[in-house]
Amino acid sequence: MLAVALVALARPYLPVAWDRPFLLVAIGLGFLIWGALGRVGGLLVPAGVLLGVGFGAWLRGPYGNAAYLLSLAAGFLSISLFYRLIFGRKGQVWWTVWPAGGLALAAAFTAGGPEVRAFFRALHEYWPWALLAAAVAMIVSGLRARS
Repeated sequence: MLAVALVALARPYLPVAWDRPFLLVAIGLGFLIWGALGRVGGLLVPAGVLLGVGFGAWLRGPYGNAAYLLSLAAGFLSISLFYRLIFGRKGQVWWTVWPAGGLALAAAFTAGGPEVRAFFRALHEYWPWALLAAAVAMIVSGLRARS
C-alpha cells in the first residue's frame, strides 16, 4: 500500500502514465520480491492481483476483454503457485481457485458467441445443484481430514 501511495503521489513527476500496464506489473513484481525475500505470504496476494491486472491491461487492447479476464484469473492462480514455491507444502492455498474459476467462466462467456451464451442459459437452472454438490464435497472432505 505504501508503494502504491508513493507512486500515486509522484504521478505528476513520473515519465510514464499511472495507468500504463508495465507500471502495474512492476509494482506487482515488487510485491512478489518483497514477499519472497521477507517470506511474508500476505504480500503475494497483491503481487498476483497486480500482475494479473497489469498483464491483462496489456492483452486487452489486441485481444479484448476475455483476455483481460483470463489474465486476472491467472493472476489469482499465481498466488497459489507463489505460495507453493516459496513456502513448500506448508504454503498450499486453494482459495484462489474460486475467484480464478469465476473469472475464467466470465471470460468464456465474454469470448463466446451466441452458442456459448445459449449453453450458459441452459445451465442456469442447474447451478443450485452444482453448488450443493460442491458444498457437500467440501463438508465430506473436511470431515475426512478431522478423522
